[in-house]
Amino acid sequence: MKKRALVIESGGIKRRARDQELSTAEIPDRLIHDDVRDCVSRQLGGTSNLWSGRCVPYDPIDFGPRGISPGWPIAFEEVSPFYAPAAKFLDCGDETVQAEIFPDPRFEVTNVERYCRQPNLAKSLAKQLHQSPDIGFLLHHTVVDFTIDGSRVSELI
Repeated sequence: MKKRALVIESGGIKRRARDQELSTAEIPDRLIHDDVRDCVSRQLGGTSNLWSGRCVPYDPIDFGPRGISPGWPIAFEEVSPFYAPAAKFLDCGDETVQAEIFPDPRFEVTNVERYCRQPNLAKSLAKQLHQSPDIGFLLHHTVVDFTIDGSRVSELI
C-alpha cells in the first residue's frame, strides 16, 4: 500500500549517545546557547522527549532571510492554514488564540502560549501513527538536504 507521508527519524525508538553526536555544532557564545546535543533528541518523537510541550506559532518574520539563514523554502502563508489542525492534533487547544494580552504600545504581545497535555509525542501518538495506513516510518536515517520538484520532494540526501 502506498503511504502518503513518511516520517524520517535520525535516531531510533530510544535516545543513543552515538546518534546525539550527529548534533555536534560549534557554539560561538555559550552564554546564549547550550550545547546542541543537550537541546535536541535524535529519537522518535524528537525534541518532544525533552520539552514541556510549549506551542507557539511561527510569525511571518521567522520564514524570511536573516543573519546567516537564507530563509525557509516555504512561506508563512503556506503554513498558517495548518496551525488550527496542528493545535488540535497536538492537543493544545482548538485554534491559535490571539488577544491583546499586554496593553503596552511598546510591545506586540498577541499570541498565547499553549502547552500539549502530553508533550512526549512518541508516547501520546504512537498507537495512532503506527496504525495509520497513510504514514510510514524510517528510523536511523539522517537527511541533510532535499530537492523539491514542483510540489513534492524528489530527492533526499
